[in-house]
Amino acid sequence: MQEVNISDYRNFLISQLESLIEKDSFAWLVKEQLGEMLSYSLEEWGDDARTEFFNFWPSESLYLLILGEWQLDFEWLANKDGTYSDDGGLEIDDSVDIKLNGIEHLAAYGLWLAKSRLDDFEVVSSAEDGLNRDDLTIERILNYQLARYLESSKALTYALTLKSGLLPSAEQLEKAAISRLARKAAEKKHSAPNGSRAKRAEIRELWLSGKYSTRDQCAEQECGALGVLFSKARKDLRNTPDPINWPAKPIKLS
Repeated sequence: MQEVNISDYRNFLISQLESLIEKDSFAWLVKEQLGEMLSYSLEEWGDDARTEFFNFWPSESLYLLILGEWQLDFEWLANKDGTYSDDGGLEIDDSVDIKLNGIEHLAAYGLWLAKSRLDDFEVVSSAEDGLNRDDLTIERILNYQLARYLESSKALTYALTLKSGLLPSAEQLEKAAISRLARKAAEKKHSAPNGSRAKRAEIRELWLSGKYSTRDQCAEQECGALGVLFSKARKDLRNTPDPINWPAKPIKLS
């Protein structure tokens, strides 16, 4: 079997997934936000015993949900004033049609897996033992990244299946119905006033307040008050922008 360069494989995945999203469409403008929200939702629903298969087979679970005519709530992508911003932070023009389809969901999720930074898993270069703060070696980190690429390829496969128009099997339709019911049960739990979604929003607002020098510091100091583990708080801070007003910003020594 021919040897595959992992960087080339990643670039191939990204190009194929991006080709499934129309340029300048709403999905194209918010593909990073959409991918992040899908990733978060699948992980969140997987915390429930009834939907833990979302953790083990996220791409298949997303495909089954789409077969059941589910899509992400647009409210998750909207600003507080009801407008939408693209992945660069610019407001999306009113002329853009606010709509998404199943193929775009799977493509955006696959792109998120292939492109997102693993800031939680970076090896601390100054560590003498070669471990990061989670005691992970570079080998473990690379294995984790490879697993994300493989899951991204599954998302691509399911997106192409939808695009081809192939009809799902009876077994897949049955799984889709079960997934839909289980997802509703889990979503009700996590959407509660003090559920994980509310806590995620709160920790992100605390970080954007600018009173913490790093995301690690914010997660460490606030996780207790929020009643969540450090790992959960830190995960909720992934890919957040830097605060606009940042009094605690660390000073880089020249």
